[in-house]
Amino acid sequence: MAWSIDPNTCAVTMHRGDTGAYYVTFEGSEGAYEDGDTAVYMVKQGQEELIYKEYNLNPATPNSYECGDGKILVAFQNSTTDTWAAGSYSTEFRVARNPKRDLKVALVVTSEEAEPITAAIDDDTCLAYVTTDTGTVTLTYTTEWSESPASYGITVTGTPVSGDQITVSWNKNGTGRVVDGDNVRTVIKSSITIQDVLIEI
Repeated sequence: MAWSIDPNTCAVTMHRGDTGAYYVTFEGSEGAYEDGDTAVYMVKQGQEELIYKEYNLNPATPNSYECGDGKILVAFQNSTTDTWAAGSYSTEFRVARNPKRDLKVALVVTSEEAEPITAAIDDDTCLAYVTTDTGTVTLTYTTEWSESPASYGITVTGTPVSGDQITVSWNKNGTGRVVDGDNVRTVIKSSITIQDVLIEI
C-alpha cells in the first residue's frame, strides 16, 4: 500500500520514509478567519511529540502551505518519517482564534494621549538584562522614566507624558507556542499508521 489518507477521518497510512500531502479546510463557526488565526498540527507517539507545526489560516500573503480562507496543506517528507518505527501515532488539529502565545518577552504600552507613544523591544537585549527566569516590570514616566527603557532593549517612539507606562513581561523558558486564544477548539483527532518498508534500498 502506498501513502494514503482516509478523507473522512484524516487517518494516514504510509511506509516509513514515504512522502505525501493533503489539504484540510477548516470552516469557521464564527465567520471568516482573520490573519493570525492559527491551526496547530501535532503528531505524537505516547507522550513523545514528533511534529508540532502552526499554520496561519488566513495570511495576508497566502503560500503553498497556508492557502487562505481556512485552507492548509499538510505535507510529510522522507526526512521526517524515515526514522519513525512501524506502529500507530496519534494526530491532532487544534484551531485558535486570536491566539495567545507562551512568549519569551511581551510588551504592553499604556498611553492615553491623543498621540500616544509606541514602543518596540529587542528580545535578546531584554533577556540578557533581566536576572530572573520570569518576571514583570512596569516603567512609568513622570518627568523621566522610572527605569531606562533602553536597558530592557526598548525603543520608544513619540514624546512621553506623565502617566505613560510600559509593562514588560518575560519568561526565559517560553516556547512561543499557542497556549490560548479567544476561541480554541480541537477539531480533528486521528492517527498515522507506519508500515515497515518491504525492501530497504
